[in-house]
Amino acid sequence: MDSYGHVRPPPFLLASELNEELASHIPDQVKLRDRFLKISQNTLGSALAALGQAASALICPDQRLSRDVLQQLVDAGRQLTDLMHQQSLSRRALVVP
Repeated sequence: MDSYGHVRPPPFLLASELNEELASHIPDQVKLRDRFLKISQNTLGSALAALGQAASALICPDQRLSRDVLQQLVDAGRQLTDLMHQQSLSRRALVVP
């Protein structure tokens, strides 16, 4: 993974912050679990940003690469996006009664 470097995702691909008012009323164990889920979501955001950059490079007129490769990148992006959404729902269920 280090060979790809770190791709900084745009803000809309970063995990949301836990509401401070809510955080003051939940147990430390829940906060810790939320912190780990947030780290996972930010990793997913970086992966999505990397996929976006790769897909953009594939559609440049300079390069002639297989349409199948582009489709595989799109499919991977969809799966990662779905996983990020599932983790968002999981985090919400964890902290909201």
